[in-house]
Amino acid sequence: MLHRSSKDIQIDVSKCSNDWKTVVEDTLPTAINVDCLSIPEFVYDINEVARHIRFIARSFYGIGPTLQYLHLDYDYPSGVVENNDLCPGMKST
Repeated sequence: MLHRSSKDIQIDVSKCSNDWKTVVEDTLPTAINVDCLSIPEFVYDINEVARHIRFIARSFYGIGPTLQYLHLDYDYPSGVVENNDLCPGMKST
């Protein structure tokens, strides 16, 4: 069996996909040989207005990184709902 698990991770957010900001840097424990129902959940409180999220595995255990699940809860601040509010100069589609 080929084992994979992300180790050092980074999460970036961006309003326009050209202004990335790192909001999480962490080292995760190995998930190799761990029952998928026993893998711990990691919760990060990110207080940024963004349209894009980028997950980067900087290192890994085994033969490569993996991401089983990513869940986002979000709430737009009052008034930040239009494309132009997030990306000045960008046309709404």
